[in-house]
Amino acid sequence: MNRNKGYVWLVVILVIGVVLAIIWSRGGPSNTTDPLVSDTNKVSNIEPAGEVKAEPVVTKPVATKQVTTPKAPSSTSLPSMTATGEYYIRYYSTGFSPARITVPLGKSVHFVNLGQAAMNITPVDNVNTPYASFKQSKSVGNGGVFNYTFTQRGVYSYYNSNNKSHVGIITVQ
Repeated sequence: MNRNKGYVWLVVILVIGVVLAIIWSRGGPSNTTDPLVSDTNKVSNIEPAGEVKAEPVVTKPVATKQVTTPKAPSSTSLPSMTATGEYYIRYYSTGFSPARITVPLGKSVHFVNLGQAAMNITPVDNVNTPYASFKQSKSVGNGGVFNYTFTQRGVYSYYNSNNKSHVGIITVQ
């Protein structure tokens, strides 16, 4: 049991490292217009999920290359939810936004593909319960959605099986 627990933590740490590397290298989503927010016919009651605190970024100088501090996340990268409490994660051609969120037990997450590439949510841990059940049955293109309601606490690491460098983490409390 302790060996499995150690394996899960190792996977979580690796996923966090990959997520941070992607965010730093790409500077976040390039799509500044978000149809979920700008088109009132699709979702008219999106509200901020709450206060989001930026974590400090520490950079170390490299002898051959200058390292710059990444930009602060734009308003489109903040988690949002409807009045009924359904959280939204947007998928762009640059990855998931936000790539990391915390949701209460029993809440739903609504993934929306706003990119040009196909999206297929796949758990990093596809063996152990409850994580293995958190997966999409088939890929969806632009405008496609995937909904999942979290019924057990845990840290759900996931990626797009069509682009394994696009990863995210949902913490259910």
